Amino acid sequence: MQATQFIDPFVLGRTPLPSEGCRDAARLVLFHDSTYIVVCPGDRRKLLAIAQSAGSVWKNTPFVSDTRDLSVVMRLVTDEYMRLDRGEAIPAILEYDGSNHIVDFGRGFVTILIKLFNDSPGRYGDEQLLQLLFRYRAQIEGDTQHTITHANLLLTKTAAVHQLLSMSSHQHVMSLPSEILEQIISYLPSEDIDMQKAKVSITWYLATLAATRNHLRQAIKETEDLLCVADGETVCLDCDARQYPPGTEIRWVPIKLIEAKRKEVMSWYNVLCRVVGFKL
Repeated sequence: MQATQFIDPFVLGRTPLPSEGCRDAARLVLFHDSTYIVVCPGDRRKLLAIAQSAGSVWKNTPFVSDTRDLSVVMRLVTDEYMRLDRGEAIPAILEYDGSNHIVDFGRGFVTILIKLFNDSPGRYGDEQLLQLLFRYRAQIEGDTQHTITHANLLLTKTAAVHQLLSMSSHQHVMSLPSEILEQIISYLPSEDIDMQKAKVSITWYLATLAATRNHLRQAIKETEDLLCVADGETVCLDCDARQYPPGTEIRWVPIKLIEAKRKEVMSWYNVLCRVVGFKL
């Protein structure tokens, strides 16, 4: 029989287990979007033993021996008025952004007393961490969908430009077939493609336009292949529901890779705007 609730062994509180959809979304953001550093007090040999027994999920996670000189500890001491003796630590989850933003504190003495009396599970900061990661992924997925929509609209607009110029009677007769010229231009870096270089002739412009549109089309496809899909459409994580729509095919891709591909789409979007003279 599958368990339906979690019993906290420290405070004996009980909490229902989340839905399968929520568990899948949590696995995605916790173990694909995030990188962890575990800071612990105590002897280095004992810390090594903990790291070796932590399981396969944490095998590549650095376990760092706590010291007064670490910026994490200094942040807790100075900003939160904590007075820690050597070998002591307050359980907490921090987001490292250069200033060690504190996501949430773990179970403290006062919290334990409260939890014992109201029969609810202890506080470890995991809920606050999940909220942070869910918001971050949903924001980037939403931005990516928005970028793809605008990029597809630009492809539609520039298709009309390409078709109109293709019918021009002023095209130069080139010794190279247009397909080969497009292939040559496709190897140019994006920063070397603009209208000034492209308008040498209509034939050269058409080849530049076609190569740039192909780059953008390919970047869109590669980005869409990274996003989760439901009913043939890309979908975003629902922060309120804490899961994707029912029936979603989850693609276990780190959000930083999706963000990198979104930036690639934006890069070729900007190049295509330059080629056709659209304002950014």
